[in-house]
Amino acid sequence: MIDGRPLLSVKYTSEQVEIDGAEGCGAIEQLAPQYPVVQLARIDRALLRTALGEVLHSAATPARVAIAEWVELARIYSGDPARRLMNGVLGRLSRDAAASTGELVDGSADEDAGVPAG
Repeated sequence: MIDGRPLLSVKYTSEQVEIDGAEGCGAIEQLAPQYPVVQLARIDRALLRTALGEVLHSAATPARVAIAEWVELARIYSGDPARRLMNGVLGRLSRDAAASTGELVDGSADEDAGVPAG
């Protein structure tokens, strides 16, 4: 911990982060086209790319848990606007996956699939 804040830990090898980084930029642009990736702060890009990698590729962590953790990390390290962006991007990713497959990105069944978010 630094000044009472948890350290950000990365579970991926450098090759996976690099692959997910390039893949992540495209996903961010598709999921939040109103936020050009090149205009995002470096910390926001890094948080989003790593979060996308975990939500998409980590079977060990349920998507809802990963989303909640990454939203909190974005709030701690970058502030409330980044928290809202992180929540929107990861939430949309999860909803899109649920709509297309009937399952969340972590493979668990989404009981609300097909029901518009209210």
